[in-house]
Amino acid sequence: MPSKKTQSRMRSTPVRTPKPAAKSISKSLHVTSPGTPKRAASRPTAAPAAKAPRPAKQLPGGPRLGARGEIARGGMGVIHRAFDTRTERTLAIKVIDPAYAANPEMIARFFDEARITGQLDHPNIVPVHDILVDDNEQPTAMVMKLVDGETLTARISNTPRRERELTKLLEIFLKVCDAVSFAHSRGVIHRDLKPDNIMIGAFGQV
Repeated sequence: MPSKKTQSRMRSTPVRTPKPAAKSISKSLHVTSPGTPKRAASRPTAAPAAKAPRPAKQLPGGPRLGARGEIARGGMGVIHRAFDTRTERTLAIKVIDPAYAANPEMIARFFDEARITGQLDHPNIVPVHDILVDDNEQPTAMVMKLVDGETLTARISNTPRRERELTKLLEIFLKVCDAVSFAHSRGVIHRDLKPDNIMIGAFGQV
């Protein structure tokens, strides 16, 4: 377990008014839940000893956020499913990649992505609830709403061509356009918009 000195903690980060100059974020903050393949075990010559359970990964935020497994990887970080014991809800935690943890430029980009996205209050944009920082006020992770569903890529791939309804696809497209238009009105430009970065939730939200 990390010491109290190094353990990240949850602190609220005030919303700042975006600058007039256009900003950009690299990726949408959505998650998918791919399965993890397992290797086949070799044939034992004797009954194998029971393995001790692996301890859960410690996430930034301390014991309040219980890790529930890695669900996606992005350009700058890894997204985990986490359970918040205080609010008793499941969230998505995007943790900055350890390879970039000592890179000031990447840390700044990670913080900007979280801060800027957190300012976009729109039903078709995944909200950022909080930014986790360490004792040196360096951002370590962002706390987001977990969207259970599938990407637009998966939806199209899993639907036979004859069953793809143009009306429904246009409804999805219009919701994406609405979100992009709102972001542009706030001076934010998305540079990596693609079907893999568009989530369709269990209740049809985009």
